[in-house]
Amino acid sequence: MPDNEFRISGGLGGEEPASPYQNYLTQGIGFPLRPVDNVTNTNSPDLSGIIAKGIFMSWMGNWEQGLIYPKGSQVRDGSFIMLANKDTFERAAPQSEGDPSFSQPSYSPEATDPSNVSTIISGHVYTFTDEGWIKQLRVWVPALSSGTIGYRILVVDVPVVGEPTTTVVTPILGAVDEWVTVALLNNGVAVGDAISVTLEALNSGASTDIDGGWNYQGPTQTGAPQAQSWTVDNQRTSFRINKFDLDGTDRGTELEGVIPESTILVVDTDITALTGSYRVVTVIDQGLYMEYGVVLVNEAGGGPQIGVTNVEIDVPIPLATEYAEELAVWPAGNPAWATVESVLLYGETDQNVTTSGFGVDIEFQPASVSDDWDIIVSE
Repeated sequence: MPDNEFRISGGLGGEEPASPYQNYLTQGIGFPLRPVDNVTNTNSPDLSGIIAKGIFMSWMGNWEQGLIYPKGSQVRDGSFIMLANKDTFERAAPQSEGDPSFSQPSYSPEATDPSNVSTIISGHVYTFTDEGWIKQLRVWVPALSSGTIGYRILVVDVPVVGEPTTTVVTPILGAVDEWVTVALLNNGVAVGDAISVTLEALNSGASTDIDGGWNYQGPTQTGAPQAQSWTVDNQRTSFRINKFDLDGTDRGTELEGVIPESTILVVDTDITALTGSYRVVTVIDQGLYMEYGVVLVNEAGGGPQIGVTNVEIDVPIPLATEYAEELAVWPAGNPAWATVESVLLYGETDQNVTTSGFGVDIEFQPASVSDDWDIIVSE
């Protein structure tokens, strides 16, 4: 059966071509596109890399044995809602085999929590030796304070087949020195798949502000901003700013001091209701300008127009950030279903710690899982 990347509803024309050298758009739902004659050039922007691609989903009700389900079929099978990622005869829902278990069932962190004056990234990389699915994610938080800029969990799924995916979880935490469930992941895994689960934390006191005028050059995917200007890509993931502001003042030292978890606010000077705010994730010094990997927090009115803007960057001052650690857990404590290695970074500096157990954990359910289906919901 056809597997069209794009489908349209309806069609144009309907008459037969006047000559074999003409084509009319006459197809309807599900038919591949054909060329159309006498179409003028367009000045439309290149949307490649901007529009997300996926598959069309069709609700098929309860899964039935003996039927072929086309790619995009969504079915209920027991307590699972499943999505077919290819044409398949296979059973939709994973079939449990044994009891679920955590990777650190008897976690005993050190009596004195280690700390560092930086953003702490701690966690594990699980390489699965059994197939099944991840039921839940839990974290162990050693300390919360009024200066803590929250916690953020990154789950990076690197399957044997397919593209890596990243899930960001911002947990609501209310307990200290005990496990707290923060997410029900329902990620299906195959033998050889790897999943990285890391907890990012930053404790901060006061903050310093960078404030000044820069010209908004407009969105651009790559390249340096012009002098005294800033740009952002169409996906709002890369913010670039020249080190000289509109007054011709060199702001390089201040901009180089921006750290992850800083916030950027840009305000249109003429129409102050047009604003954009970003949270900084990564920092790269590009010589004449700074490039910040960012996450868009808010964009009012579509953001500033091309022209003069005010740029304000709030840079937190890091304090000692604590994290929980149990020494020498891996590889002796590897669960039956995976091999585990640790991850510990102070800021962007790898501490080369591979055997400690940190305050993140997953619960795994061994199961027979079809590669033809993706888990949407597990009830």
